[in-house]
Amino acid sequence: MEAFKEFWHKNKRIIIGGGLGLLVGILMLTIGFFATLLLVLLSGIGVLFGARPDMWTALKAAVTAFYRKIFKKG
Repeated sequence: MEAFKEFWHKNKRIIIGGGLGLLVGILMLTIGFFATLLLVLLSGIGVLFGARPDMWTALKAAVTAFYRKIFKKG
């Protein structure tokens, strides 16, 4: 077990990069290039919003302002 932990710590980025490459390759073969590209793009946006909670506040303010501009009373 200790040997595996040492191997993991030395090669973590290589293992994760290889796994992600394999996953993207499988997705491209099964659902196509543009569907995979859309999936990666939306996942990246999700990670961005998950990592920065202040982005939710900015998005809410932008959507609210857009809504009020289109549907303003009077």
